[in-house]
Amino acid sequence: MSECPFCAPDRHTQRNAYAAVIPDGFPVTDGHVLVVPLRHTPDLGNLHASEWTALWDLVRDVRLGIPGDANIGVNDGPAAGRTVDHAHVHVIPRQFGDVADPRGGVRWVIPDRAPVLACGGAGGNHHRRGLNVGPGRGDGPETPQPRA
Repeated sequence: MSECPFCAPDRHTQRNAYAAVIPDGFPVTDGHVLVVPLRHTPDLGNLHASEWTALWDLVRDVRLGIPGDANIGVNDGPAAGRTVDHAHVHVIPRQFGDVADPRGGVRWVIPDRAPVLACGGAGGNHHRRGLNVGPGRGDGPETPQPRA
């Protein structure tokens, strides 16, 4: 294994027993960070249950420290866009005006399938490919389940 830029402990700005926060090397907004497992593994699916929980606990802690909105995203594998072979979660602070139209968010990873018909404006319901999502419709804490 070549030297991994995510394994260097001097880059860790916050950590718990199994995960750490590092600044993104190519941030898309101010405050863009990565949450990484301390054990070097390329895929999130390789994490043990305790590592999975610690990683997502740290993602939550970082998110709670961001005033306003954020994107939380994972490129889990080369076909998904991962360029560093160490599992990681992006936490990207967002604000209105940082892009012309933020609707659809992470759906834009596949541009031809991203269009969103917004109903009700910011904070309102959004209809995405026939699914009604928004406040009270599945958003909220969920318990992640690691792969066996």
